[in-house]
Amino acid sequence: MTIESTNIIFHWNAKMTITLKSDGTVVYGENYTPDEAAKDFWRVVEQFHPYKDEVIALRTALAKYEPPVPVLKEPENPVAAYNRAMKIIGRL
Repeated sequence: MTIESTNIIFHWNAKMTITLKSDGTVVYGENYTPDEAAKDFWRVVEQFHPYKDEVIALRTALAKYEPPVPVLKEPENPVAAYNRAMKIIGRL
């Protein structure tokens, strides 16, 4: 029985960026850092993602989102806060 090795090779800008080997090892292109390889990997995934248009639409919608401005309440009277706490724990 023989098991053949399977490699997944990612190219970006006509250069080999990263090879993922079936034994779990990772080989980076010449003068290529893991950070650069990771960024290029995600660029390739983004480019060929089946829901690319939906992701772009979602990012556009989220960029326009502004959370509601909270309404600031007047600070609670300390005596009223104490009385409310005592009611909650059953001492008043």
